[in-house]
Amino acid sequence: MQTGTSEYESPTLLKLEHIAESDEPECHYPKAEGAACTDCPASIWYADREGGLRCHCTVLHKIVWDGSKDPIIYCDGREQELAALRERAR
Repeated sequence: MQTGTSEYESPTLLKLEHIAESDEPECHYPKAEGAACTDCPASIWYADREGGLRCHCTVLHKIVWDGSKDPIIYCDGREQELAALRERAR
């Protein structure tokens, strides 16, 4: 998982990363390597007990990652949401 590269980090992905680093046997979630959504404040990440990890985009209004296809690597929505986040922090 891509963390620490932006002003925003997904709490769900951070939790899953912590579980994976602890070598807990139930951690078998796919990693969304290189996905623009991993540090996008418009993304809603969620996981189930069977190891399904999905990302819903609140800008595109659809599931944009579920491990079944390549992730989105560049997205204007991500850049717009990060700019809005910086503006709100002022």
